[in-house]
Amino acid sequence: MAACFAAVILSWPMLLTTAPLGYFDTAGYVDQGRAAVELAITRLGFLPEAASNGGEGIGSEGGIRLLRAPAYTLFSYLTTQSPVGLALMTWAQTALTLFGLGALACAGRTCPTRSSAILGFLPVAGLTTLPWMASYAMPDILGAALIVFYMLIAGPFEKLGRAGQILLTLIACFAVAAHYGNIPLAAALALMSLLLRALAGKPLLLAGVAAVVPILTAVLLNLIASAAATGSAEVAPKRLPILLSRSIEDGPALWHLRNACEAERYEICAAFDEFPETVGDFLWSEAGIKSLSAEELDTLRREESAILFNAFREYPVAQTWALSRNALLQVIRIGTGEILPIVKTADTPVGFTVAAQDTLDTPVFEIFDWVTKVATAVASVWLLYLWLTGRLSVEDRRMLLVLIAAIAVNALIFGGLSYPVDRYQSRIAWLIPAFLAILLARSPASARAQ
Repeated sequence: MAACFAAVILSWPMLLTTAPLGYFDTAGYVDQGRAAVELAITRLGFLPEAASNGGEGIGSEGGIRLLRAPAYTLFSYLTTQSPVGLALMTWAQTALTLFGLGALACAGRTCPTRSSAILGFLPVAGLTTLPWMASYAMPDILGAALIVFYMLIAGPFEKLGRAGQILLTLIACFAVAAHYGNIPLAAALALMSLLLRALAGKPLLLAGVAAVVPILTAVLLNLIASAAATGSAEVAPKRLPILLSRSIEDGPALWHLRNACEAERYEICAAFDEFPETVGDFLWSEAGIKSLSAEELDTLRREESAILFNAFREYPVAQTWALSRNALLQVIRIGTGEILPIVKTADTPVGFTVAAQDTLDTPVFEIFDWVTKVATAVASVWLLYLWLTGRLSVEDRRMLLVLIAAIAVNALIFGGLSYPVDRYQSRIAWLIPAFLAILLARSPASARAQ
């Protein structure tokens, strides 16, 4: 109940913008969830075939072009059917995340007093990226939920109680399944959290099962959904060729394709007179993959791995430098970019769109770009001070190591392999001041007992 109440309070940016926040993909998630529900009802015989129009990606004319993470598309559509629409979607996923954070604060020790909890909550709620993610109708905040789960795996997992362990594992299952990029992030954190437990001599069996179950669940859900929709079981079905677009903008894949297409080494070369040279143009412009048929897009996906491998083989230094540069840039990209107010409209199947970034006239966005950066930096320095002065327990240090690893791996996956943008790091940056607040809110007796 406390997590639900806090989720509503944290959505205060909605009051400033008079609407939930989102991104261009928000409508795509909701519309594809609607299409999936209608397709399922049609196949069960409760809806005439003609009544289901497929929506974006599923059953649309010309074949299926794109499938987003099925678990989140269903969640987004079903939650938006309530009277409060997208607000329920943001509140629900925030409450799930905060439940895990509450477990992190209380597991195996005396919970913070009400006054200390409020004192810790207020700066996190007012100065960090958390309220922006809590108001964001996208799966981003669930990336933080899975990180909290693996911090618990490395720390006091056995102290949660059986009911708490099961519930948090179920939340982690949903969090990992909510985005294709969360699967490799969870895999890396599972490995690290279990390694830290092993080095600390802590029991591994139960924690190991819990760490792996969310990953296997996400993979299984994707395989089932892709088999049902396309007839072919894939872990990341009908994905966008983001890795290829990144390497094209960085150079290596573009240089390789220019040479390889002259020798007709790839089928996809026939579909392009010239490959667009930026991620945005390649993925979203009419000259990019939008110009491809569903079959040509499948060909591109099929050849993507070979193109990337050959590009790296030919230009290893350039590709490695680009990956490193993008990941490092992502670490410091914290702010409100790509977080946009939702605008109601009758011109879209889902009844809403988002305001264009260049039309925003709300000064709070610009102000909080700096506020969140400063708050995150201060909290980072403070945590470093606590570590260096020996004020963190062994268990705290293990959890902090998982958090640090999460920040690095998140930056590598979402910035290095995709595109460095604010929201990819903002979605988890708030965990730094939140973890600091938890440490400071503990009673002295509890801290000494660890």
